[in-house]
Amino acid sequence: MKKLISIILSAITVLCCTFGATAEDTLPFTDVKSSAWYYSSVSTVYAEGIMEGKGEGKFAPKESMTRAELVTVLCRLSADAYEGKGEALTFKDTKKSAWYADFVAWAVECGIVLGYEDNTFRPNAPVLRCELAKMFVGFLEYMNTPMDGVPLVESFTDSASFPKWAADYIDTLRRTGIMGGDTAGNFNPRANASRAEIATVITRLLPMLRGDVTDIFVDGKSVFTFVYDDSDAELARVVVDLVGRLRLDESISIKSVRASAAEADYGREIVIGNARESGRLLGESLETPHDFAIRIEGDDIILGSNDAALYPYMVKVFESEVLSKIKDRNLSVDSSYSFTYSESDIYGKSYEKYLVDSLKGGADISGRELQNLFEYKSYTDKLGIHMNYRVYVPAYYDEKCEYPVLLFLHGAGEKGSDNEIQLTVMMNSMFNQDNALLTEAIVIAPQCSYDMGWWEVGSLKRLLDTVCDEYSVDHDRIYVMGYSMGGFGSFDLITSYTDTFAAAVPICSGASASDAYTLENFPLYIVHGAKDNTCPVSGSRTIVNALKNLGSTSVVYEELPNHGHNVWGYTANKPEILEWLFEQDRSARK
Repeated sequence: MKKLISIILSAITVLCCTFGATAEDTLPFTDVKSSAWYYSSVSTVYAEGIMEGKGEGKFAPKESMTRAELVTVLCRLSADAYEGKGEALTFKDTKKSAWYADFVAWAVECGIVLGYEDNTFRPNAPVLRCELAKMFVGFLEYMNTPMDGVPLVESFTDSASFPKWAADYIDTLRRTGIMGGDTAGNFNPRANASRAEIATVITRLLPMLRGDVTDIFVDGKSVFTFVYDDSDAELARVVVDLVGRLRLDESISIKSVRASAAEADYGREIVIGNARESGRLLGESLETPHDFAIRIEGDDIILGSNDAALYPYMVKVFESEVLSKIKDRNLSVDSSYSFTYSESDIYGKSYEKYLVDSLKGGADISGRELQNLFEYKSYTDKLGIHMNYRVYVPAYYDEKCEYPVLLFLHGAGEKGSDNEIQLTVMMNSMFNQDNALLTEAIVIAPQCSYDMGWWEVGSLKRLLDTVCDEYSVDHDRIYVMGYSMGGFGSFDLITSYTDTFAAAVPICSGASASDAYTLENFPLYIVHGAKDNTCPVSGSRTIVNALKNLGSTSVVYEELPNHGHNVWGYTANKPEILEWLFEQDRSARK
């Protein structure tokens, strides 16, 4: 059997036996005895680099963990990049220079945790057990981790005392089997979560993130054994998802196996390789950046890809090409069933169509997959001003049709030159099933460089004209949307080039009263948080009041009383805003 397995303990296994300790089976903490119930968990999180000590040789297992400490731990678990994200923080009690700033900003960006209504985060406040449940469920959702398992308990005896907002989160963690109660069966939702308890939850969580070896049985006979490199977290999640899809009928069950049983002969074997291993596994070179292959060799079915974003498509092909054999009970699959796909027919429109169709069907599209929907481009105008940008063209683009265009302008926190981060804050959230009509427009997302410093409207207009010349565009339906710095850029564009645009959605920004004379009949949907301390709400109120004083009926204004600067999440997830935007037509103003 091919060996790509580094951790193959299931979530159930972890509940019944200890996780591995450090290599030396010792800890540098004087307050964690080997006889303690949490010793194994502390050993695991310390060896994995997920949790550290509190100084002076102490782990402080009974101490409470703060909110800042917990989001730091979750960020380490995700293995995401977090450096520099703290610049986007707007909480009045968190400094951008604080050690936890990047981690807090990461957690907020990922939707794992939000601040309080008074625009505070309270980084040094202890985490309550009910808050812990909410944050861990949010983390699992962000990681796209299936939350099925065997409950530790039937129910908690103190469930009647759960805060209403926390009840579902607590029950979800109970059903996953990673969080239990005390010896009396109480969850104690308002008690502080100790460092030892959190170390234990993380230890139980690790197999869910990394996956395990799973067998598929038909009428008592094993059909497939999955073996994969669980150091690739994205791949592990895809394998777990694929195993879940193999529940074809009642005669097929799924059984998790321990490491000691991994060498047993379970029958047909499926090896799924990651970017480092796929070429070796397939016995061939996957040279282009987006190669993907499935090959059947004797009793082995081998899947490999150079690009983690192709894993969902790889699963789709595997289901359509191989699983039909299982459904028909025809378990003999010969080597003539070998096939390979490359960039031209997978990473191109067929892959994009698959993602878009999945989204319209109600599936979630991850941030990595979203990146692949946008083509990397760059532009230098006649004045020598350079801008990187990304462009999304509808999957079913037909040059005989004309498409609406949305120019999307990011905020100051996404400035740079990587040509990626401009999609991660708001545009990432907008690509969801409720906003599926966005997939039917051409979307342009430029990135403002540090050298440029601020949106230069002349250069933006020239970039827009260049893209519109390249594709078949409905020139009466060109829109601009932006938040914060991008909102101000939106106002600058529509006041400078009013006749180009059909409508605009400026978010948490503003304009001067004098601009109202230019925008009197221009359709605007303005959103601002009343508690915004970064871009005061007075900026939006000024232009809205000036427009209303002129008798304008073309402005829609939403002022959110309990929101601060971070209102783009609300805007991105309110489909009525995009519906309103795409209904606007420049010809109606002519």
